[in-house]
This record gives sequence, structure tokens and C-alpha cells, in this order.
Amino acid sequence: MRILKLLVLMAVFGVLPRAAQAQGGFLDFMENLSGPGPSHGFTTTWRGFCVDENNKVIPCLDDSRSGIKGVMRFETSLPYLTTGDNQRFADTPLDTRTIHAKSFGATYFVRIDPVLDIGVGIGGLFFSADDFDTVKKITFTPIDVAIVPFARTAKNPGLARLLRIEFRETLVGWSLSAREFGPNTSTYSKGTEFVRSVLVGADVGAILFKSK
Repeated sequence: MRILKLLVLMAVFGVLPRAAQAQGGFLDFMENLSGPGPSHGFTTTWRGFCVDENNKVIPCLDDSRSGIKGVMRFETSLPYLTTGDNQRFADTPLDTRTIHAKSFGATYFVRIDPVLDIGVGIGGLFFSADDFDTVKKITFTPIDVAIVPFARTAKNPGLARLLRIEFRETLVGWSLSAREFGPNTSTYSKGTEFVRSVLVGADVGAILFKSK
């Protein structure tokens, strides 16, 4: 068992970005919009503060302590999500030029249970490529469901919150059209739309910044 834990930690530290006070590293998959995508990459996160059971704002590099009922978290993709060789638009299947998506945002989570946090957030999504100027969009996430499957079963607080899985729906506003993405023959045009994301990864705050 100790060997397994050691291997898990080695794997986590091997892939984590070297960002200052980064507390979580997540493989990030964002489904395709009705235009560009799907995108995949790596997202790093850090907690700004927590709210305890007395409604007091407290620092929480480590959120494994008891009594936490709210968490403010910030995040950014590192260095970006990418569409790879997926086609840009459904009506131009031969156009597989890569588009990068740089995301950032802030999400406030309410702790329903040690295993379950539910959040709402705002942010931005920037699309870029060599053949067009950066396309900037505001995002709103009305629902972000975070599951920490071992929160109640692992004896070590750090390992208990190590694995975190998130499912979220994000509204990308306020419109997207093919003409924003450089020279192409697509007729793609869309108003606001929701895009699903799945994040799976390691929240190492309770290991790196364990509360005394």
C-alpha cells in the first residue's frame, strides 16, 4: 500500500506545473462547440480563500480541514487547450488547422458534503491560431459539480482529497461565427451556447500545504 501511494505521488509531481502555489493539476477536456473543438489540455488551479462554518473567510491552501462550507477557486489552462487535428467547422471537413483555447476563471463552490462541491463561476475563453487575431469570449458557468470520491474513505487527509473529478456546463458568449476565425469557407454562425467540460486530476493542496 505504501508503494502504491508513493507511485501515485511521484506521478502527480511529475506532471504538475511549476506554478507558484498551484494546488491542483487537471487533465481538461472541453467538448466541441457547434464550431471549433473538441479541445484538450491541462488546467492548473489554486484556492483564493475558504469560508468556514462560522462564515469566517480563512486562507485555505489546504481544504481538507473540517468545517469548510465554501471555497473560492481560480484557474487557468496551461499553456492552452488545443483542438489538435480536429476539423474547425462541421461544414469544412478538410480544414483541420489547429486552434488553441486559453481559458481562465473563478468559481465559488459550496460544500454539500466532503465528497461533493457544487459551484458557479465566471471567466474568459480566448481562441488563437496563426491565421487569425485572438477571439475573446466571456464565459459563465452556472453549474460545476466536483466529486472527491475518496474524501470519506481514505485515512490520510491529503490522499483523501487527491483525486478530484469535475463536470461543468459553461455558457460561451455572446456569439461565435466562422468569420472570426480567419479566412475560410464555412458558414458557421452561432449565438450563445453551452459547452461541457470534464476535468480529472490531482488536488495536492492537503499534501503540499497541510494545515498545522
